[in-house]
This record gives sequence, C-alpha cells and structure tokens, in this order.
Amino acid sequence: MEFSSVGKKIKKLRRDLGLRQDALTNNEITRSLISMVENNKRTLTYHSAQVIAESLNKYYENLGKTITAEYLLETEEDQARNYIYGQLKDLEENLQASKVYSLMDIENIFNRLLEISKEWNLKREQAEVQLLRGKVHFKNKHYYEALSDFSIALLYFTQQMEYNSAVDIEYHKGQCYQELGLYEEASIHYYISYLLMVEHRIDDNELKQRLLLSTVKCYIKLKKYEMALQYVILFKDLYSYIDEYYDQVLLQEANCYRAIGNFKKAEDLYQGLIKRSANLSIDLLIEVYRNYSILFKFHHNPIKSLEYFDMALKEAKDYHVELHYQLILEKSQLYIENNHINEAIELLENSTISVNTSICILMDIYLKLSHLYIQRGDYKQAENYLKRCEAFILEGKYQDRRKQYYSLYAELYACIGEREMTVEYIRKLREAINN
Repeated sequence: MEFSSVGKKIKKLRRDLGLRQDALTNNEITRSLISMVENNKRTLTYHSAQVIAESLNKYYENLGKTITAEYLLETEEDQARNYIYGQLKDLEENLQASKVYSLMDIENIFNRLLEISKEWNLKREQAEVQLLRGKVHFKNKHYYEALSDFSIALLYFTQQMEYNSAVDIEYHKGQCYQELGLYEEASIHYYISYLLMVEHRIDDNELKQRLLLSTVKCYIKLKKYEMALQYVILFKDLYSYIDEYYDQVLLQEANCYRAIGNFKKAEDLYQGLIKRSANLSIDLLIEVYRNYSILFKFHHNPIKSLEYFDMALKEAKDYHVELHYQLILEKSQLYIENNHINEAIELLENSTISVNTSICILMDIYLKLSHLYIQRGDYKQAENYLKRCEAFILEGKYQDRRKQYYSLYAELYACIGEREMTVEYIRKLREAINN
C-alpha cells in the first residue's frame, strides 16, 4: 500500500484545488521553500506546517474539510503505523460483533498488514498483527497456526520486557496445547504465565483465576491429582474470585477426590454445588450432574448413576443440542457397562430419529450401534449402520472415525466368516493408522 511523504501530500492538496505554489506563500513561507518541501529536499518545522495548513484551509474550509499541521507532518511511517492500528481496531470490533469473514478474506487482510509492517520495519505493529491473527486462528481451531503466530509475537514482547503482553500470550499458548490434548505442554505455558505474573507483580486477578483453573484441568487430564489439588489451594488463596470460576474449581476438586478414592469428600463437594444449582450456569450444572453420576458408577450404584445422568440430559436437551447427543452416547455406555445392551440400542436408535447435530456425533451414534449389533449377532443391522457412515468416510474427512469404521467392518466380516474381506479391512485399518 502506498503512503504519501510530507511534500507529496502538500503537492496533492494544492493541485486538487488547482492552486499554484504562490497561493501558499506569505512573509514566512517562500515559494522556494514550498518547492523544496514538495520535492522532499527540505523538512518542515511544526510552525511552518501550521502556516501552510492555514493557507490551505482558506480554500478547504469552504469544502467542509480542515487540514491540520499534524496531518501535514505525518510521515509515511506514521501513516503505515496508523493504517495498521486502524485495521486492527476494525477487525477486533467486527470479530467481537461476530461479523462473518471468509477465511480467505481475513487471511488476505492479515497478510497485507504483515507486509506493510515488514516494509516499514514496524516491529511492534508486526507483533500486534501476529497476536491478533493468532487469536483468530485459535477461534477457528487452527491451533498449530495460532501457536506459530503467538511465538513470533511473544519473542518481540519478551525482548521489550513487556511482561503484561507476555503473560497474555503464554496463556494463549497454553490454551492451544490444551485444545490439542497436549496437557503437559499446556501446563508448562500456564506455569510460565503464572510465574511472570508473580515475578513482575502483574495484578490481573481474572487472568490469574483462568490460569489456575486451566492448570487444574490439565493436571487432572494427566492424572496428577496431587498437583491439581495444590493449584486448587492456590486458587482459593486469591483475595477474590469470580463465582463461575470458583464453582468450576470446586467441581474439579470434587473430580480429583473422586479419582483418588476419597468419595466422601467428593460427594460433599458435588452436593454443595447441587444445593446452589440455581446460581450455577447451565453448562456447569450439566457437568456437576454428569460427574456426580460417575461417582455412583464407582459406588456400583447404576440406578443412582443413571438418575443423575438423566438430570444432566434434561438440562442439556433444550439448551445445547450437540452436548445433549454427546450425553446420550455416554448414557448408552452406562447401559453397556451394566450389560443392558437392548436399552443402549433403543436409546441410540431413538436419538437418530430426531438428531439435528454435527456429522461427527451422528457418525458416533451409527458406529456405536453397529458395534452393539455385532455384539448381539445381528450382522445385517450392523452393516446397515456402517453403510450410513460410508458417504462421510468417502469424503476423506473424519480420520479418527475412519479407523473405527474399518475396525468394525473387519470385526463384522470376521464374525460371518468372510476371510478375504476381513483381511482387506485390516489392511485398510493399518493404512489409516500409518497415515
């Protein structure tokens, strides 16, 4: 993108009105000075810029436009910088307002801004662009691309010792690794972010709460329950907390105690949350019921387990379609674990009648039904559900489900004695695993 020098701006403003250089002269500004400035052979002082602006405004004010000395003195570098910040501001506002951009359009905008920042050697602006692009990549679930942008931005802000920004970026990197299921790496970046906050006395209590909560979740995923409980204590030691975050920490604490076998402590925490159900968000209440259900499974109390699972389902039904069907899949697993195969099949088949959710959930239901019918010996029905998945598999997407699809076909053909087809699907499964 082209930006105008001081001289070029004055020349354009003058020529747009058909003025000669003499029109801008007076006892302070000579024609010779105007000529040298327009040809970039002299720089302007602020006072000279004010005088020229006043001369131009004699004409421009009639057009409803005002020329300022600041505008005239704005360098090409300043223009590039202001353009970048203006574009970033518009992008942030539009994204917050949920304006829909095509991936190509938004990528083109970022590429143009990066090109300008590199052309004018605007290191800070480049870092700001990479940071926002990283956030957009994260929102679009492009986690590796987000990590690349965050790393470049982090390098600049660390070199400049701008630790507030470094804390924020380390947190975002942790989020990326957490979404990728790389919990060890995520916990490291959360720890660095937390450490920077403590070392540099950065007072952002909300971010600190999110950091500690995310760290607890990572350690639970890693089955490092004692570490998770240490971070629960750190959270509770904060001088204040947001209720939603505090309740989430209590849920994670309950899950920790359940995992290490302290069922009494876990139950007390679950019950405490349920007593305050009116104050909990729907998302959190669903998770409380779901996890309390798991506690009863450990207690070998399937009736209570299903009772609380049904409470989770009831909350999710009209609130979150995707989660509702995910919970149906989980409930079917509870039936399976208690050898209630027919109930599991009935639950899943009824759910497919009204399913209005993602292809991934639909495929999971079909694959689960196929597996159950193989167990029951109804190979025709098993094959019918596998065929319903076929169109999705042929699209070349859903690689993780492709492996399950091939595995089930191999098992099906093995059960009916089709040796060649069994070998064929084992070969396809091996190729899918290796790819």
